[in-house]
Amino acid sequence: MEDTQSGYRILSRRFAETVVREVPGGRYETEMAILALAIRGGFAVTSTPIKTIYERGNATSHFRKGRDSWLIYRTLIGAALKRQRITT
Repeated sequence: MEDTQSGYRILSRRFAETVVREVPGGRYETEMAILALAIRGGFAVTSTPIKTIYERGNATSHFRKGRDSWLIYRTLIGAALKRQRITT
C-alpha cells in the first residue's frame, strides 16, 4: 500500500532546509504541507509501498477525524490557492 501521508520522508538537504523555513509544525496537515511544497517547488516526489505496523499497546491511530481532516483540507486548499496566485 502506498501512503504519501505516513510521515516517512527522504529529503535532499536543499529541500529539508526549505521545509524547515516554510512549513510550520503541526499534526497530520504537516505531511500535506510538505507534499504541496515539494510539488510547487518542482522537487521530485515518489512513493514506495509501506507496511503499517503498530507498536504493542498502541494499536490505534491518534488521528482525530474532524479536527485533523479539517486541518489537512485547509492546508490542501491553501496550497491550491497559493499555486493559483503564482500561475496567474
